[in-house]
Amino acid sequence: MDADTALTAGKSMGRNQTVLFHEDMRRSAVQSAKIAARIKMGITDGAFEPFFQPQIGFPGATLVGLEALARWKQPDGSHAPAESFIEVANETGLITEIDKAIFGAQSRYARHPDPPRHCEPKGLAQPVERATWQ
Repeated sequence: MDADTALTAGKSMGRNQTVLFHEDMRRSAVQSAKIAARIKMGITDGAFEPFFQPQIGFPGATLVGLEALARWKQPDGSHAPAESFIEVANETGLITEIDKAIFGAQSRYARHPDPPRHCEPKGLAQPVERATWQ
């Protein structure tokens, strides 16, 4: 496992690289594996939720759409920041499963007459919010 970990680190640095294994590499690999396992469980449990960010067009500062951002709900009710899981999700290919979960939830919210609070575009005028969801 140690040689594989060093080999992976060397490949990520580009061609013709020599990398000596050190204990930090093992800790990083173990931490990534733990995060990947938690991501898989979160996908299965429906813990990934879309938070919608308004997309504003110029000129006129008009609402032109919403961008769905993936947020990972933790058991304590907080949401893990994207930077805590996106890199591992990309490295393991789990990002595709997260995308599918977010797309499915976003489609359900678009059909829902009263979207959850975290789906409302914050700071926009009420008529714009209403028009966005109708």
